[in-house]
Amino acid sequence: LISTEDWFFKPPYPSSLLVHASIWTALLGTVFAVYGFWIAPIGWEYALYLWLYAVAWFIFNDSVKMWTFRLLRS
Repeated sequence: LISTEDWFFKPPYPSSLLVHASIWTALLGTVFAVYGFWIAPIGWEYALYLWLYAVAWFIFNDSVKMWTFRLLRS
């Protein structure tokens, strides 16, 4: 079983290098958006809304992925 065929938060986990690169890039992008480096600032309230939106879609997409694998294997 490969990691793409199961829920995201189950082993095998991604490497720590990939996790750290993803987390730090997302945090740095959030800071840039909040304070307006090279773009119009959005503020912390909108940044929180965007994070919640992204997490909700992540969970939804992982559920659709699992449903699709289940459907294709039946």
